[in-house]
Amino acid sequence: MTGNGCPVDITFTPGSVADLPGLRSLLLDLSDEATLYADKAYNDYVLEDLLSKIGAFELIAARKSNSKRPHPGHVRYLCQVIRKRVETTFTSNFVSGLSG
Repeated sequence: MTGNGCPVDITFTPGSVADLPGLRSLLLDLSDEATLYADKAYNDYVLEDLLSKIGAFELIAARKSNSKRPHPGHVRYLCQVIRKRVETTFTSNFVSGLSG
């Protein structure tokens, strides 16, 4: 979603598909200055390193407590705030779609 809370892209996958293949299936057309925040299910150090190496957008996935690459406190906080915003946006849009 954008900084204004507008969804940019969404992909539905079967429940049997893990989160990372779903991420990879997105047709991401983001500018090099963009940052993509993701929850803990999207930890993929190889993908993060590749995106960084080729100068593409930045992928910041929340880390699990036992991560080998923990984020500093301000990044952990930002990941939490953005995750709640995304969940609230989709919940609000879904509920309003049901009533409208």
